[in-house]
Amino acid sequence: MGILVVGLGNVESDLTLRGAEAIRAADMVIMRTEKTAAAKTLAKLGIKYITLDNLYEQYEDFDALNLALADKVIELAQGKNAVYCVEGCGIDDSGVRILNDKINIQIISGVSRENGALAQSLQFVNSHSGIMAVNFVADRAFFAPSSTLVIKEIDNAFLASDVKLKLIELYGEIEVYYVVNNKAVLIACEDLDRQKTYNYSSAVVVPEQSYSRKKRFSFGDLMALVYRLRAKDGCKWDREQTHKSIRINCIEEAYELVEAIDLEDIDKMLEETGDVLLQGVFHAIIAEDTAEYTITDVLTVLCRKLLDRHTHIFGDVVANTPEEALAAWESAKAKEKKQESYTERMSQVAANLPALIRAQKISKIRFKSAELNFTNDFCR
Repeated sequence: MGILVVGLGNVESDLTLRGAEAIRAADMVIMRTEKTAAAKTLAKLGIKYITLDNLYEQYEDFDALNLALADKVIELAQGKNAVYCVEGCGIDDSGVRILNDKINIQIISGVSRENGALAQSLQFVNSHSGIMAVNFVADRAFFAPSSTLVIKEIDNAFLASDVKLKLIELYGEIEVYYVVNNKAVLIACEDLDRQKTYNYSSAVVVPEQSYSRKKRFSFGDLMALVYRLRAKDGCKWDREQTHKSIRINCIEEAYELVEAIDLEDIDKMLEETGDVLLQGVFHAIIAEDTAEYTITDVLTVLCRKLLDRHTHIFGDVVANTPEEALAAWESAKAKEKKQESYTERMSQVAANLPALIRAQKISKIRFKSAELNFTNDFCR
C-alpha cells in the first residue's frame, strides 16, 4: 500500500498539470484542509474530496495533530488509490514527513511556500534558506545565512514578535518583506508584530545582505573576511603570516581576555573574546592554505570531543553534581587518550605551560592518584 501526496501550491490555480491528472485518476482524494486559497482549485475542477479540518479542532499541539492526520490518512486510504492533498510543495511539510515514517509515499511537488514568498517579494536568488517560524525561534544555534532567508508560517502576532526579536539580534534593524495572502510589502523589521493579518501563508523574506550594508555579523562572515584578507589580492600582512609568526598573539590575546574577566569589564570581554576567536580562525585558515587541516577538521574534532566526553549527557553515565560531571569527563578523556595510569596523565601535561600552572596541573593529577580530597583554591 502506498499514498500519493500532491502539493497544491500556495494560491488558487497553483496546482500543476501532473498533480491535477493524478487527482482525477484517484479513487479517493483526501484534503488536509479546505481553508486555504490553494484548496479552492479542487472545487473549481469539480473534484470531490474528504477534508480533515475536524482534526484541527481536536488538537492544540501541532505534533499531536500531525500524528493524528497521518493516522487518519492511512485509515481512509486503506485499499484505495488515494491522493493526499496539502498546501505548498509537500516535501517541506512536517505532517507529510510523519506520514512517510509510517507508510510508503510518493510526492508530486507543488509551488513551495518559499518560492511563493520569493516571487511575491521579487527576490531573484541563486540560493536561499528556508525555515519554519517556530523552528527559527527555537534554534539557539541558528546563524544568519549568507543567502536570502525565508521564514514561513508566522501565523500569529506572538510568534511574529519572537521572530522579530531574533531577526534584530541576527541582522540588526533592517527592512524585510512581509508576505501574506500572496502579497508582499516592505516593512521595518521592528514592525513585524504590528501587521493586521497573520495566517498559515504569512512569511518573512530577508534579502541577502552585502558586507557594506550589514549591521550584524556571523561566524560565517568572519571566515569569509579572513579568507578575503588572505587572498592573492588581499592584505599583504595577513597573507604572509604563518603559525609561528602569530604564535605569540595567541598568548597575548588570551591574557588580555583573562584580564578583562578579572576586571569584570563586559565591554572589554566582548572585544577580547573576539580576538581569541580570531586566533583560532586565523590558524585554521593558514592550515587550509598549507593543506595541513581545515576549519571543518577543527570543528569536527572539537564537537566530537564534546560529544564523547559528556557521557553523562550523550551516553549512559549518571552525574548528579558538578564533581561527578567532571569525573565523567576525565574518565572519558583518559579512555580516549588511552591513559591507563596517572603517570601517563601527568606526562600529557603541556611542557610549554608557565611553571606554576604546569605544577598545579601535575599536582591535581597526583592528588587524585593518591585519593586525597584537596579543595583549596590552588588545586582547583
